[in-house]
Amino acid sequence: GYYMASKKLPMVFMQNSGLGNAVNPLTSLADKKVYSIPMMLMIGWRGEPGVKDEPQHIKQGMITEELLRILDIPFEIIEKTTNESELNMILNRLKNIALEEMSPVALLVRKGTFSAYEMISSSAKTSHYKNSGFMSRTEVIDHYVRIKNPHIVVATTGVTSRELLEIRKKEG
Repeated sequence: GYYMASKKLPMVFMQNSGLGNAVNPLTSLADKKVYSIPMMLMIGWRGEPGVKDEPQHIKQGMITEELLRILDIPFEIIEKTTNESELNMILNRLKNIALEEMSPVALLVRKGTFSAYEMISSSAKTSHYKNSGFMSRTEVIDHYVRIKNPHIVVATTGVTSRELLEIRKKEG
C-alpha cells in the first residue's frame, strides 16, 4: 500500500522465513504480471549453507536463493565485507530494476553483516538500546493497543505476536 499511496519505493524487512510466508502476496499482488508493485525486500539470511545457525533455519536457508529465482525476484547479496560504496551501487541498481520493471527486488543479507546494538539493560522486558531515541517494539505495540483498542490485530509469528498477546491480556 505504501507505494500505491506515495509512489515511493518501500523497503520491507524480513528474515528469509518471512519470505516463505510472503510467497502468496508477492505472487498474487506484487508480481509484474498482476499489479506490478515495486518494493525492495531486505532479507536476513538465516540458515545460509555453510554458516552455523539454529536447526529450524537450515531448510529455509538452503532454498532462499532458489525461491527468489522461482519468484522471479532479482536479488543481490551483501555481507560484512561490503563497503559503503559497493552498498550504494547495489541499492541503486536494485532500486532502478524495481522501478523500471515495476516489481519486487531483494537485498539478501548474510549473517554477521551488521554489528550488534549496544544494550543499556539486558532485561528482556526492559531492554533499550543506547542512543536510539526510538520506542521499543513492545512500547509501540502497547501504545497501539491502548490508543486504538483494536478487536482484530494480525501480527507476525514469533516475539511480536507473543508480546501482543501479553499486552492484550494485560489490557483485558
